[in-house]
Amino acid sequence: MTKHFLTERNLKSLRIFCAAAEAGGFSAAERTLALSKASISRHIRDVEEVLGVKLCERGPGGFRLTVSGIAALKQAQIALDALSRIKLEVDEVKGLLSGVIRIGMTEHIINKQYDLPGILRQYAQLAPDVTTDVRVMTFAQINHALRERTIDIAIRGRYEQDHLFHFFPLFEERQRLFVLEGINPQGLPLIYRPHPFVYELLATGHHPKGPSASGLEAVACLIASGCYVGILPETYAAEVWDYGRLVPVQTQDCYVNIVSAIIEKNRPPSAAVELFLQLLQQHSCLTPSSSKR
Repeated sequence: MTKHFLTERNLKSLRIFCAAAEAGGFSAAERTLALSKASISRHIRDVEEVLGVKLCERGPGGFRLTVSGIAALKQAQIALDALSRIKLEVDEVKGLLSGVIRIGMTEHIINKQYDLPGILRQYAQLAPDVTTDVRVMTFAQINHALRERTIDIAIRGRYEQDHLFHFFPLFEERQRLFVLEGINPQGLPLIYRPHPFVYELLATGHHPKGPSASGLEAVACLIASGCYVGILPETYAAEVWDYGRLVPVQTQDCYVNIVSAIIEKNRPPSAAVELFLQLLQQHSCLTPSSSKR
Protein backbone atom coordinates (compact mmCIF):
# COMPACT_ATOMS: atom_id res chain seq x y z
CA MET A 1 0.00 0.00 0.00
CA THR A 2 1.19 3.50 -0.83
CA LYS A 3 1.89 5.71 2.18
CA HIS A 4 0.51 9.24 2.36
CA PHE A 5 0.53 12.04 4.88
CA LEU A 6 -2.54 12.29 7.07
CA THR A 7 -4.50 15.47 6.31
CA GLU A 8 -7.66 17.06 7.68
CA ARG A 9 -9.62 15.38 4.89
CA ASN A 10 -8.92 12.04 6.54
CA LEU A 11 -10.37 13.10 9.90
CA LYS A 12 -13.88 11.86 9.09
CA SER A 13 -12.54 8.45 8.12
CA LEU A 14 -10.38 8.39 11.24
CA ARG A 15 -13.40 9.16 13.44
CA ILE A 16 -15.36 6.38 11.75
CA PHE A 17 -12.50 3.93 12.35
CA CYS A 18 -12.46 4.90 16.05
CA ALA A 19 -16.24 4.49 16.31
CA ALA A 20 -16.12 1.04 14.70
CA ALA A 21 -13.25 -0.07 16.96
CA GLU A 22 -14.95 1.25 20.10
CA ALA A 23 -18.24 -0.41 19.12
CA GLY A 24 -16.49 -3.72 18.50
CA GLY A 25 -17.46 -4.13 14.87
CA PHE A 26 -19.27 -2.80 11.83
CA SER A 27 -22.77 -3.96 12.84
CA ALA A 28 -22.72 -2.11 16.16
CA ALA A 29 -21.12 0.95 14.53
CA GLU A 30 -23.87 1.05 11.87
CA ARG A 31 -26.41 2.15 14.48
CA THR A 32 -24.06 4.65 16.10
CA LEU A 33 -22.88 6.26 12.87
CA ALA A 34 -26.05 5.83 10.78
CA LEU A 35 -23.85 4.47 7.99
CA SER A 36 -23.94 1.20 6.07
CA LYS A 37 -21.30 -1.47 6.59
CA ALA A 38 -20.04 -0.78 3.08
CA SER A 39 -19.52 2.92 3.88
CA ILE A 40 -17.75 2.12 7.14
CA SER A 41 -15.52 -0.39 5.36
CA ARG A 42 -14.65 2.18 2.69
CA HIS A 43 -13.65 4.78 5.27
CA ILE A 44 -11.46 2.28 7.11
CA ARG A 45 -9.79 1.26 3.84
CA ASP A 46 -9.03 4.94 3.24
CA VAL A 47 -7.31 5.19 6.64
CA GLU A 48 -5.39 1.97 5.97
CA GLU A 49 -4.20 3.35 2.65
CA VAL A 50 -3.04 6.60 4.26
CA LEU A 51 -1.23 4.87 7.13
CA GLY A 52 0.11 2.02 5.03
CA VAL A 53 -0.97 -0.72 7.45
CA LYS A 54 -3.89 -3.08 7.95
CA LEU A 55 -5.94 -1.87 10.93
CA CYS A 56 -8.40 -4.69 11.46
CA GLU A 57 -9.50 -8.14 10.43
CA ARG A 58 -13.16 -8.42 9.49
CA GLY A 59 -15.03 -11.38 8.14
CA PRO A 60 -16.94 -14.49 9.24
CA GLY A 61 -14.70 -14.72 12.31
CA GLY A 62 -15.79 -11.27 13.49
CA PHE A 63 -14.01 -7.97 13.97
CA ARG A 64 -10.52 -7.78 15.47
CA LEU A 65 -7.95 -4.99 15.57
CA THR A 66 -4.45 -5.81 14.38
CA VAL A 67 -1.40 -4.76 16.42
CA SER A 68 -1.10 -1.73 14.15
CA GLY A 69 -4.82 -1.07 14.58
CA ILE A 70 -4.53 -1.04 18.37
CA ALA A 71 -1.66 1.47 18.17
CA ALA A 72 -3.50 3.61 15.61
CA LEU A 73 -6.69 3.63 17.70
CA LYS A 74 -4.87 4.85 20.79
CA GLN A 75 -3.10 7.68 18.95
CA ALA A 76 -6.23 8.61 16.98
CA GLN A 77 -8.27 8.90 20.19
CA ILE A 78 -5.63 11.19 21.70
CA ALA A 79 -5.47 13.32 18.55
CA LEU A 80 -9.24 13.61 18.10
CA ASP A 81 -9.68 14.42 21.78
CA ALA A 82 -7.10 17.21 21.47
CA LEU A 83 -8.83 18.59 18.36
CA SER A 84 -12.22 18.57 20.07
CA ARG A 85 -10.80 20.59 22.95
CA ILE A 86 -9.63 23.48 20.73
CA LYS A 87 -13.09 25.05 20.37
CA LEU A 88 -13.91 24.29 24.00
CA GLU A 89 -10.83 26.12 25.24
CA VAL A 90 -11.42 29.08 22.90
CA ASP A 91 -15.01 29.28 24.15
CA GLU A 92 -13.77 29.10 27.74
CA VAL A 93 -11.52 32.12 27.11
CA LYS A 94 -14.65 33.96 25.95
CA GLY A 95 -16.52 32.78 29.05
CA LEU A 96 -18.74 30.35 27.13
CA LEU A 97 -19.50 26.69 27.79
CA SER A 98 -19.98 24.48 24.74
CA GLY A 99 -19.35 21.01 23.36
CA VAL A 100 -20.44 17.64 24.72
CA ILE A 101 -20.11 16.24 28.24
CA ARG A 102 -20.10 12.42 28.22
CA ILE A 103 -21.25 10.85 31.46
CA GLY A 104 -20.97 7.13 32.21
CA MET A 105 -22.94 5.72 35.13
CA THR A 106 -23.94 2.40 36.60
CA GLU A 107 -27.52 1.18 36.96
CA HIS A 108 -29.88 2.44 39.64
CA ILE A 109 -28.06 5.70 40.38
CA ILE A 110 -31.38 7.55 40.61
CA ASN A 111 -32.82 7.31 44.13
CA LYS A 112 -34.48 9.44 46.80
CA GLN A 113 -31.17 9.91 48.60
CA TYR A 114 -29.42 11.73 45.74
CA ASP A 115 -31.29 13.94 43.26
CA LEU A 116 -29.31 13.34 40.07
CA PRO A 117 -32.21 14.36 37.76
CA GLY A 118 -32.39 17.69 39.61
CA ILE A 119 -28.64 18.18 39.14
CA LEU A 120 -28.93 17.46 35.40
CA ARG A 121 -31.81 19.96 35.17
CA GLN A 122 -29.73 22.63 36.95
CA TYR A 123 -26.78 21.88 34.67
CA ALA A 124 -28.92 22.27 31.54
CA GLN A 125 -30.06 25.68 32.79
CA LEU A 126 -26.50 26.85 33.56
CA ALA A 127 -24.90 25.41 30.40
CA PRO A 128 -27.59 25.42 27.68
CA ASP A 129 -25.04 25.13 24.85
CA VAL A 130 -23.48 21.94 26.23
CA THR A 131 -24.90 18.65 24.94
CA THR A 132 -25.22 16.00 27.66
CA ASP A 133 -24.56 12.38 26.67
CA VAL A 134 -25.50 9.89 29.41
CA ARG A 135 -24.67 6.18 29.14
CA VAL A 136 -25.49 3.31 31.51
CA MET A 137 -22.47 1.01 31.73
CA THR A 138 -21.05 -1.83 33.80
CA PHE A 139 -18.27 -1.31 36.34
CA ALA A 140 -15.66 -2.68 33.92
CA GLN A 141 -17.00 -0.69 30.96
CA ILE A 142 -16.78 2.55 32.94
CA ASN A 143 -13.16 1.95 33.91
CA HIS A 144 -12.27 1.16 30.31
CA ALA A 145 -14.14 4.22 28.99
CA LEU A 146 -12.37 6.54 31.45
CA ARG A 147 -8.97 5.19 30.44
CA GLU A 148 -9.82 5.36 26.73
CA ARG A 149 -11.34 8.84 27.22
CA THR A 150 -14.64 7.94 25.59
CA ILE A 151 -16.39 9.43 28.64
CA ASP A 152 -15.46 12.58 30.57
CA ILE A 153 -16.85 11.76 34.00
CA ALA A 154 -18.18 8.61 35.67
CA ILE A 155 -20.62 7.99 38.50
CA ARG A 156 -20.12 4.59 40.12
CA GLY A 157 -19.13 2.92 43.36
CA ARG A 158 -15.62 3.32 44.72
CA TYR A 159 -14.61 -0.18 45.72
CA GLU A 160 -10.90 0.48 45.86
CA GLN A 161 -8.62 3.45 45.32
CA ASP A 162 -7.24 3.64 41.78
CA HIS A 163 -4.23 5.91 41.34
CA LEU A 164 -5.35 6.78 37.80
CA PHE A 165 -8.54 8.51 38.95
CA HIS A 166 -9.79 11.32 41.21
CA PHE A 167 -12.79 10.28 43.35
CA PHE A 168 -15.43 12.66 44.73
CA PRO A 169 -17.89 10.99 47.17
CA LEU A 170 -21.59 11.59 46.53
CA PHE A 171 -23.68 9.19 48.61
CA GLU A 172 -23.61 5.84 50.38
CA GLU A 173 -25.24 2.78 48.84
CA ARG A 174 -25.86 -0.43 50.78
CA GLN A 175 -25.97 -3.76 48.97
CA ARG A 176 -26.97 -7.13 50.41
CA LEU A 177 -27.38 -10.75 49.44
CA PHE A 178 -31.04 -11.41 48.61
CA VAL A 179 -33.20 -14.51 48.27
CA LEU A 180 -36.86 -15.07 47.45
CA GLU A 181 -38.99 -14.96 50.61
CA GLY A 182 -39.64 -18.45 51.99
CA ILE A 183 -36.62 -20.03 50.28
CA ASN A 184 -33.67 -21.42 52.25
CA PRO A 185 -30.58 -19.63 50.86
CA GLN A 186 -28.06 -22.15 52.18
CA GLY A 187 -25.99 -23.60 49.35
CA LEU A 188 -27.91 -21.83 46.60
CA PRO A 189 -25.77 -20.70 43.63
CA LEU A 190 -24.78 -17.03 43.58
CA ILE A 191 -25.85 -15.14 40.47
CA TYR A 192 -22.70 -13.94 38.74
CA ARG A 193 -22.10 -10.47 37.39
CA PRO A 194 -18.73 -8.70 37.03
CA HIS A 195 -18.76 -6.79 40.31
CA PRO A 196 -16.30 -6.55 43.26
CA PHE A 197 -18.91 -7.59 45.84
CA VAL A 198 -19.74 -10.73 43.83
CA TYR A 199 -16.05 -11.61 43.59
CA GLU A 200 -15.68 -11.13 47.36
CA LEU A 201 -18.60 -13.41 48.23
CA LEU A 202 -17.57 -16.12 45.76
CA ALA A 203 -14.11 -16.16 47.35
CA THR A 204 -15.66 -17.19 50.69
CA GLY A 205 -16.94 -20.45 49.18
CA HIS A 206 -20.35 -20.07 50.87
CA HIS A 207 -22.17 -20.20 47.54
CA PRO A 208 -21.17 -21.82 44.24
CA LYS A 209 -21.05 -19.70 41.12
CA GLY A 210 -24.43 -19.56 39.44
CA PRO A 211 -25.73 -18.23 36.12
CA SER A 212 -24.44 -14.97 34.68
CA ALA A 213 -26.68 -11.92 34.59
CA SER A 214 -26.27 -8.59 32.84
CA GLY A 215 -28.00 -5.82 34.77
CA LEU A 216 -29.83 -5.54 38.07
CA GLU A 217 -33.20 -6.50 36.59
CA ALA A 218 -31.72 -9.76 35.33
CA VAL A 219 -30.29 -10.47 38.81
CA ALA A 220 -33.65 -9.72 40.46
CA CYS A 221 -35.49 -11.92 37.95
CA LEU A 222 -33.21 -14.88 38.71
CA ILE A 223 -33.55 -14.36 42.48
CA ALA A 224 -37.34 -14.28 42.07
CA SER A 225 -37.17 -17.74 40.47
CA GLY A 226 -36.30 -19.09 43.91
CA CYS A 227 -33.32 -21.04 42.58
CA TYR A 228 -30.53 -18.57 43.31
CA VAL A 229 -29.25 -15.83 45.59
CA GLY A 230 -27.89 -12.53 44.31
CA ILE A 231 -26.41 -9.23 45.45
CA LEU A 232 -28.53 -6.11 44.93
CA PRO A 233 -28.72 -2.56 46.29
CA GLU A 234 -31.22 -2.43 49.18
CA THR A 235 -33.21 0.39 47.56
CA TYR A 236 -33.56 -1.54 44.30
CA ALA A 237 -34.64 -4.80 45.97
CA ALA A 238 -37.31 -2.89 47.91
CA GLU A 239 -38.89 -1.66 44.66
CA VAL A 240 -39.41 -5.04 43.00
CA TRP A 241 -41.25 -7.50 42.43
CA ASP A 242 -44.74 -8.61 41.54
CA TYR A 243 -43.44 -12.20 41.45
CA GLY A 244 -42.49 -12.36 45.12
CA ARG A 245 -40.74 -10.45 47.87
CA LEU A 246 -36.94 -10.40 47.87
CA VAL A 247 -35.53 -10.55 51.38
CA PRO A 248 -31.95 -10.13 52.63
CA VAL A 249 -30.03 -13.18 53.82
CA GLN A 250 -29.61 -12.39 57.52
CA THR A 251 -26.40 -14.38 57.95
CA GLN A 252 -24.63 -12.31 55.30
CA ASP A 253 -23.00 -8.95 56.02
CA CYS A 254 -24.10 -5.74 54.33
CA TYR A 255 -21.80 -4.32 51.66
CA VAL A 256 -21.30 -0.55 51.95
CA ASN A 257 -20.48 1.23 48.74
CA ILE A 258 -19.48 4.91 48.34
CA VAL A 259 -20.93 6.09 45.03
CA SER A 260 -18.55 8.71 43.62
CA ALA A 261 -17.98 11.03 40.70
CA ILE A 262 -14.77 10.01 38.97
CA ILE A 263 -12.45 11.75 36.51
CA GLU A 264 -9.09 10.77 35.06
CA LYS A 265 -6.12 12.31 36.90
CA ASN A 266 -3.99 12.97 33.83
CA ARG A 267 -6.75 14.66 31.85
CA PRO A 268 -7.52 18.26 32.89
CA PRO A 269 -11.32 18.63 32.94
CA SER A 270 -12.94 21.17 30.65
CA ALA A 271 -14.94 24.03 32.16
CA ALA A 272 -18.12 22.13 31.26
CA VAL A 273 -16.95 19.06 33.20
CA GLU A 274 -15.77 21.24 36.11
CA LEU A 275 -19.22 22.83 36.39
CA PHE A 276 -20.98 19.47 36.43
CA LEU A 277 -18.53 18.16 39.01
CA GLN A 278 -19.18 21.21 41.21
CA LEU A 279 -22.94 20.61 41.06
CA LEU A 280 -22.49 16.94 41.96
CA GLN A 281 -20.34 17.88 44.96
CA GLN A 282 -22.74 20.58 46.14
CA HIS A 283 -25.43 17.91 46.51
CA SER A 284 -23.10 15.34 48.09
CA CYS A 285 -24.49 13.51 51.13
CA LEU A 286 -20.93 12.79 52.33
CA THR A 287 -17.94 14.80 53.51
CA PRO A 288 -14.77 15.29 51.42
CA SER A 289 -12.90 13.10 53.94
CA SER A 290 -14.75 10.12 52.46
CA SER A 291 -12.53 10.44 49.39
CA LYS A 292 -8.82 10.56 48.78
CA ARG A 293 -8.16 12.92 45.92
